[in-house]
Amino acid sequence: MKKVVEVLNELKGEFDLHITCSLDGVEKCDLCDEFFKYNQVFPSSIGELVSNLVLQKELSNKRFDVMITHTLLTPNFVKNNRHTIVFDGRDWTNFIRTRNLIGKLIEYIPWKIREVQYKNSVIFLINPRNKDYYLKLHPRKIFLVPNGVDVKLVSSVIPQPKVYDFGFIGRFSPEKNPDLIINTFKNTQFKGLMIGASQNRVVGNIEIKKFMNHKKALEEIKNVKIGIIPSIHEASPLVILEFLSLGIPVIVSDSIDAPYVKYCETFKCCDGEDLRNVFLRIHRNYPKYQKRYLKIRRRVMREYNWDLNLAKYLGNMVRDLVLHT
Repeated sequence: MKKVVEVLNELKGEFDLHITCSLDGVEKCDLCDEFFKYNQVFPSSIGELVSNLVLQKELSNKRFDVMITHTLLTPNFVKNNRHTIVFDGRDWTNFIRTRNLIGKLIEYIPWKIREVQYKNSVIFLINPRNKDYYLKLHPRKIFLVPNGVDVKLVSSVIPQPKVYDFGFIGRFSPEKNPDLIINTFKNTQFKGLMIGASQNRVVGNIEIKKFMNHKKALEEIKNVKIGIIPSIHEASPLVILEFLSLGIPVIVSDSIDAPYVKYCETFKCCDGEDLRNVFLRIHRNYPKYQKRYLKIRRRVMREYNWDLNLAKYLGNMVRDLVLHT
């Protein structure tokens, strides 16, 4: 979302914009005119909802011409604003199906709230393969916006000799499935780095680090030979593009259906043995895969440049909304 703020900041030359932003407390934003700290109280859609209720209370006396979000908003929060733009790409009905009974109960209310929220929103759809799901919600408009990587940020990360055999970046939540990696590799000779936990710890040969700011996370993860994304359900995971943009071979669960998965190696979802076999194949032939993924890196940096995509789509959309507000 920092990139969103950068695009809006560029529009200040055309419009008298006052930018209010809310980040997670780890990232900083020097381009906002006003800042509200957002802290998710616990990892789930319910946690997201509770966090947004707290944030909504802080913002209750404000009304925005354009609200831009990639998270769950309460119906009153949406109605308070003249226009709402939502970045999403996940099929939330399929997501609910992947949850166990307790998970279904936890996610049911946020699922229904999203349907109300999206009906009154402009959707920036970052995974075109889920277009039919969003059409059924009857939003105001849908724009297909390819997900993208921060090319400037990734290019600033200088490659280093590899210290870890494998790596993971993401929330330590059930749908991200980090436990599959831990259980598959904790008693092996392979050294791992996992980023996104609530606290630092070590499990066998795996170094687990808590959530950190984006640039620092990329600086850390550049030291891995192979990236692993074992998610049970995803929309259009940016972390895959970041691994690819760093020239790192990536293994992903076959449950992930995003256009750029064609550049990855896949394993059967939740199958630790299949994950291990795919990993061993790449690890044993690492020089060959490294050469291949350096070529893929150049292609991904051209196709998924977030600066160009976001400036083109979001800039034009906000310009149109502001002019008609």
